[in-house]
This record gives sequence, structure tokens and C-alpha cells, in this order.
Amino acid sequence: MARVVYENMLAESNPNASANREIRDELSRIVKALDITLPSTIVQYKKTKENAASLSPGFHKLPDTEVTDTRLLSLGQVFVKNNVEFNRGNQFVSNIDFTGTVTLNALSVIIFTNCRFTKIITMKSGAKAVFNSCVFQSASAINNAGGATNAQTVGCARTSGVSHTNTTDTAEIT
Repeated sequence: MARVVYENMLAESNPNASANREIRDELSRIVKALDITLPSTIVQYKKTKENAASLSPGFHKLPDTEVTDTRLLSLGQVFVKNNVEFNRGNQFVSNIDFTGTVTLNALSVIIFTNCRFTKIITMKSGAKAVFNSCVFQSASAINNAGGATNAQTVGCARTSGVSHTNTTDTAEIT
């Protein structure tokens, strides 16, 4: 009701208000069609494999997942607040901050690109992960129970002062 009154007032003072409203409505329809996951909703996986989700900026809760081959892409700064445990084949791309603990199960094969971590990443024996252009802050580091070639960092920055355990580091800034 208040929006209609406000828009009517704008229409009286601005002859382009109707055109502006139509443009806003059309943009809203386009954004809705993109199927972007908003921070107020828990990320839902529609299938047991080969999911993809685009996360809008803000705080998200990711479920511990049994799904495989899922790609999460952020459209701005995304914060994952909860503790998560992942299985194999997931990929996280661009501007995702993991502020909870991250555990990679024994069969995990995961790629993290341009992510930021503030807690320990625990890799169980057999898990495999590549961390590409990631930042490790606060008390974060990789704690890998498996072989060093199973956890690789490439072009990452570690400002936490905590050393990784059993990792192969290439061009890491400390």
C-alpha cells in the first residue's frame, strides 16, 4: 500500500516514473529468472550430482552434503558461517569466505578457487583438494592426514602464521 502511494507521488512529480517502474519490474523478472540463491535461504541441492548454484552476496548456510560434482559460484562476497563437511567433486569459485570449520571426507576431491578461510581445514586420509589463489587468515591452515600431493596450494596467501600439514605449496605467500 505504502509503495503504491509513494509511486503515485513520484509519478506526479516525475513524468518518467512510469517508464522507470517498468524498467525496475523487468529487471526484477530477469534477476528472478537467473535462479540466484539469496542469503536468507539454505542452499538446496536439487539432484544427487552435477548441481550448480549462484550465490548472491551475504551470509549463507551450506548443508553437509552427500551430493557430488556440485559447483558453487558467488556473485559477490559470500560468507559461509556454519561448519561444513564435504564429499567428492565439489567446486567453489570466487569470493567465498569460509568462517566455520571445513572437513573434507576421505573420498573428497574438491577445488577451491579464490576462497578465504579463517578456521582449520581438516582433510581426512584419502581426501584430495587444490586451493588456487586462496587466502588463509586468522588461525587457518590445512591439516592433511594423507599424502602431501593430495593437498596442493597454488598461488595462495597464508597470513595466519600457522603452517600447513602435509601439503605441496607452489608460489605461496607467507
